[in-house]
Amino acid sequence: MLSAGCGIDLADGLADTDEPGTTGAPGNTSPDSGATTGALTGGETGLSSDTASDGSGGTDPGPDEPETADCETFACGEGGTCELGDDGPVCACDAGFVSSGLNCLRCETIPAGTLPADVPTTRAKFTFLLDGSDPPSSGIDYGRVTLRNRSSGDIVRAGTTYEAATVLMVPGLYDVMYEHREGNTLPKNSASIIGQLEVPAGDADLLVDIRTATLRGAITIAGGQLAMPGLNYGQLWLVNPTTGDRVRLGTTQDEVYDVRVTPGDYEVRYEYRETQGAAPINPDGLVTTVSLYEGSNEFAIDVPVAQISGRFLTDGELNPSGIDHGDIELVNPKTGERFLLGTTSEQTYEAAVLPGDYDIVYTAREIGPLNPANRGTVAGALTVKPGGARQDIHLRTALVSGNFTVNDAVPPSTDFDDGVVLLRDSEGGTVVLGNTRNETYSRRVLVGDYEIVYAQETAGLSMPVNTQATVDSIAIRGDETLDINIPVVELSGTMTIGGELAPDSPYDDGRLFLRSPETGDSVLLGNTRQGLYAARVVPGTYNVVYSNEFSDTILPVNSGALLLEGLVVDADALIDIDVPVATLIGSVGILGSEPAPNEGVGQLFLRDLATDDSVFLGDTNALNFTKPLTAGTYIMEYRGIAAAGATLGTSLPANENAAFACYEIVSD
Repeated sequence: MLSAGCGIDLADGLADTDEPGTTGAPGNTSPDSGATTGALTGGETGLSSDTASDGSGGTDPGPDEPETADCETFACGEGGTCELGDDGPVCACDAGFVSSGLNCLRCETIPAGTLPADVPTTRAKFTFLLDGSDPPSSGIDYGRVTLRNRSSGDIVRAGTTYEAATVLMVPGLYDVMYEHREGNTLPKNSASIIGQLEVPAGDADLLVDIRTATLRGAITIAGGQLAMPGLNYGQLWLVNPTTGDRVRLGTTQDEVYDVRVTPGDYEVRYEYRETQGAAPINPDGLVTTVSLYEGSNEFAIDVPVAQISGRFLTDGELNPSGIDHGDIELVNPKTGERFLLGTTSEQTYEAAVLPGDYDIVYTAREIGPLNPANRGTVAGALTVKPGGARQDIHLRTALVSGNFTVNDAVPPSTDFDDGVVLLRDSEGGTVVLGNTRNETYSRRVLVGDYEIVYAQETAGLSMPVNTQATVDSIAIRGDETLDINIPVVELSGTMTIGGELAPDSPYDDGRLFLRSPETGDSVLLGNTRQGLYAARVVPGTYNVVYSNEFSDTILPVNSGALLLEGLVVDADALIDIDVPVATLIGSVGILGSEPAPNEGVGQLFLRDLATDDSVFLGDTNALNFTKPLTAGTYIMEYRGIAAAGATLGTSLPANENAAFACYEIVSD
């Protein structure tokens, strides 16, 4: 039987690849052998499931036909369709619906006033099987099963494999996650998604069948060596990069490995442990990939080794000074693996690494006249082929210098009215050019394309108050004089709350900001209690954002509400800003249950879809709430917090962050 959820293929086709390091392929199980994924069924509740005609399992769709059967049979609830994304199934929702991860919620328009605040529940009874049979009934040989929503982070602890469990929870669509805890019988996975499951409203009997695959084979290194001499070895892992699931296979000092895991697609990763120059120094290097079916799989792993060496050259020259140098790191752009190759003051390098394509990343450690001042900048690419080769690493630099001006005038030369100017590349690397108070600058940088960024350090009478404003862009190809001007405009206006003057009190106060949706640049306009604002701003396109400073009865309680999108600021302007208010009242309730205070507390939040801002409404200890907030589209979420020494799931839903309703809230 296959998962009864929204489209994840846990037993995709067997790996057929010429990637370096692939020395074998799973041998004892084929697409026609009847291998299946985990079985998740709904007992008496009538949950849908796919069952092979002979009861033995499913069939492989083939390399050109990705598995979509689960999406075809599961429509993500009302108002949406399931799509297979890079990280697994997602729900694309129709107009009037929003996604809560694995489900689509209908949005209801609610004016200021009474807000429905009842949490739906189901009492779910979970029974666990291991490959269709009862698992060990032992507390020293077991795994743990949780239900999760990958988007909201919601978690429900369904139970442990050695006993059935009944849990009060919020109905919905969930990933089913398995985690090994103790013993040697169950799969060794640390965080394996074994399928998706719909938990309906009302009582439900749910069966979770944990399907397994055994994986075994030889471990060799550098083209067939069983082990390297001395302290030269690494750890091997089976990794699912989407979930973070990691299973230890063994070390390169072992001759063979044998492990039991859940079926699915994995990467084989290598982790450096010790080297005397022969074992690769990669901390988390990709060796190969493997797809596992239920039953027996054989796969020989050879860890390839490439011996690389060369010189660190800056503009064709060796670095003569240890007090003017930087680090050279290799970064795998696909996996994010990062490790130090050496420093430019060492002049040369020699290392054993895994073959592959790497970015060369430079970070200045001691800044002087010879080496670039960049930090975290991609300086080139390095292709490492099996066996390795000698390859010099070249840093191409340019000396840039010039003047700082503000609106084409000399900036203030004081610490109390100052900003910093830097260069930022497309990968996030930066070069600090200097402070505006110094009026001039001179820096050696890596040649490349940059944005010129201004950031306030101290606020005075002249400098803009932006935190990281993009001023211009520049392509640096050689030494040049580059004068940098910081443009400034002045904005001013009134600040009101719901069309009225805001309270002139530090205890009922909020703040208004301009924020760039692209860079996160932020400009504080002022506090609402002041009634008026005036701010110096770098021209650009901004959103207007409100944040509550104090107050929970008069001003909206939002900590980051979007008031206006796409405000173009290109000249001095008078702009009045009003913060709309919707006051909501209600009473927190748990449908079908009377919460017991000694079990814990259930809390309700509204999460703003536009900003991810989360607003606390109330909890089961203080049922009634009155909350002012800004207009917008919100998802209602329930969060359970267990009392000390207690466990949720009896009178309070066990969910940690369950989304169950959507409201379009309009202001008073």
